Amino acid sequence: MRKKFISFSLWGFVLLSYIGSLGLAKVDTDFSFRWLSFWLWFSAVAISFSYLVLGKIKKCQAAFGQDLLLPMIFLLSLCVSFSLLKTYPFVAVLDEIRDGGLNARQILEGSITNIHGYGRYESHGLIIPTLITPFYLIFKNSVFTYRVPTAIVSILDILVVYLLARKILDKRSAFWAAIILIGLPLHLYYARTEIVVITSSLLTSLIILFLYFLLRDKKVSDFLLLGLFLGFSAGFHASVKTVVIVSFLVALGLGGWYLLQEKNRREMILGLIFLPISFLIGFGPRLLFTPPEIFFHLRTATSLKAPDAAWGDTKLSSTNLLANYKDLGRNYLKSVRSYFDAPIGSHYQAQKPLLSPLVSLFFVIGLLTALFSKNRPIFRLLALFAFLLPLLNSAATDCVNCDHRLAPFLPVSALLAALGIKTVLERTDKFSSGQWILGIRRGCQLFLLVYLLLQGYFFFASESASKGKSSQDYLSMYTVYLLKSLPPQRNLCLLISPNNFTFFDYLHIKEQYDYFLPNTVIQKEIFSPTLENEIYVSKACNTFPQKGQFILFRYCQENKRFICPGDLKDKEGFNVYVEKSLL
Repeated sequence: MRKKFISFSLWGFVLLSYIGSLGLAKVDTDFSFRWLSFWLWFSAVAISFSYLVLGKIKKCQAAFGQDLLLPMIFLLSLCVSFSLLKTYPFVAVLDEIRDGGLNARQILEGSITNIHGYGRYESHGLIIPTLITPFYLIFKNSVFTYRVPTAIVSILDILVVYLLARKILDKRSAFWAAIILIGLPLHLYYARTEIVVITSSLLTSLIILFLYFLLRDKKVSDFLLLGLFLGFSAGFHASVKTVVIVSFLVALGLGGWYLLQEKNRREMILGLIFLPISFLIGFGPRLLFTPPEIFFHLRTATSLKAPDAAWGDTKLSSTNLLANYKDLGRNYLKSVRSYFDAPIGSHYQAQKPLLSPLVSLFFVIGLLTALFSKNRPIFRLLALFAFLLPLLNSAATDCVNCDHRLAPFLPVSALLAALGIKTVLERTDKFSSGQWILGIRRGCQLFLLVYLLLQGYFFFASESASKGKSSQDYLSMYTVYLLKSLPPQRNLCLLISPNNFTFFDYLHIKEQYDYFLPNTVIQKEIFSPTLENEIYVSKACNTFPQKGQFILFRYCQENKRFICPGDLKDKEGFNVYVEKSLL
């Protein structure tokens, strides 16, 4: 009786908090009470989520209490994620600064008032920089503001994949799944750059875990937990929304199927009722600011658009999908090949497939095993994601094989590759009778472990995360860090070459200076004698450098690892001249 009273009171509070946050966001047109609305909703989600997950954690404690691999995986992921976090990649620019750092500061300052809205291009909810604000209070205008939480999210992602693999596979396979994810270059890249993207990987891992709980237990609480988390995840990046939508439809289908089979009819009926309700609670007041074209991110759905539609246009053509089916087919094939041999690219410029040759081999074996498995619906669900994600996140969009949309591929690939390793090991068990055969088998496993760990090593050794950054990017970054170290100034002028003037006028460079130097107004002026690798910093424009007026700061006179471009000519470096009065 007491337990029922506590449960009833808790869900009553959750429902009232959600309705209160929704009503407040509706009437608060100038967003004066945005933080009250946010915390009413967030507390409702946090309390209900904690209550639902608590029972699952208790069941896991016995299984993981004596697991010695778990702390090893944690320490390895900790070392990999936090190594060279500030300096690699050295250039901090574009989405990582805007979505993680700059938006967080703007939310704290109040220049962004609708925290239930969306960021640039409506591709992600502002909940991400909102949750980053505590880190901005700690680290201020530093790369650590968004790179520390990014690294934390990547570690959590690895641990969740380990937990999930232990549940659906076994302890040995969980180890392989975690090691594969730790060494995936794309995971390593986004684990130190973009909080928006790496969060999609973690959310996907958790969604699959909660789907597994639903498949295993088939309880009302599992529908509640899944619906709540799906709604919460729908407020993040567009790349995870496809996982959200597919998972929601899968949950509805499972509930309907079990209902038709007359299995736990009462549980299924209640589950199907509470699934959309808990989804709405998880989605929160963002519902008021999310028309269908934003929720489904239709600006990228090129296969559905009219042939003459401009970029960003959300007007659809019902016939254009049929007209473009050949292009869609070609794009889908290219997207599927991104697992094995088609290069991916966009933010991470390594121009390689998602998986290395050996990992892709195990991925294929795991995918085939999942497709033909009996009585293991979670395996087929992984296969479903493996086939649908290339279509929804790549082929049907305006950017095929763009890596920032492929984050949900990462946990799915790691789990299926681990399943492939498990299949190979089980099939070779019967050949392990002799000592020499057993030695060969263990030697192969050791080789595989070294191979996977070397992927992480080469990610650092090759400096692949820095590829695509120009000498101008490095010049700007060194200038930013130098100016940050000087006494604060209200106004500064950058005297630069004609070519650099165009570069420094780009929006992402303006955002870089806005983030790192928030209280300084930066002006620019062309000073023709300036070389391409030079920049003069003065108090004001219209004053040209005189001999002895500036102090020279040299950078990259020798090509140092991680903090200098790999193609920099010897002794060329970067020269930043600072007016003496600024020092």
